[in-house]
Amino acid sequence: MIAVGISLVNSCESCLEWHIKQVLDAGATEGEIIEALEVGFEMGIGPTTVTSRFAMKVLKHYLGGQA
Repeated sequence: MIAVGISLVNSCESCLEWHIKQVLDAGATEGEIIEALEVGFEMGIGPTTVTSRFAMKVLKHYLGGQA
């Protein structure tokens, strides 16, 4: 989960894809992932806005369009 937030702050889209998939496979809930993204967003503010949108698309993809 920490890696999800760090990936957001670093604007690393491939890292976000990898880490979101890993935490979902480990049993994380959508809410837990969103919370990790929120923490990353708070730390990165402006530059993370675009990457946050990407992260939500990845989460939606892996949840089968449910996010």
